[in-house]
Amino acid sequence: MKNAAKTNAKKAAALAAATEAAREALLIETLETRGRDALDFHEVSVSMIRDAIAIAFEAGYAAGQNAAAK
Repeated sequence: MKNAAKTNAKKAAALAAATEAAREALLIETLETRGRDALDFHEVSVSMIRDAIAIAFEAGYAAGQNAAAK
């Protein structure tokens, strides 16, 4: 049971870090839905989207490398 809790905690921490990095790359205050179009829809450049995708890819790749190393 402890291993499952550790794994879930690591996944949650990795997701939180990736979410924060993507939020920063997209220059968006929060990724939470706030229920208003003016707050939930954003204009972002293609390069910003590309950066956010790269961040997500790198995070997933690193997680896969760590899992494979175990």
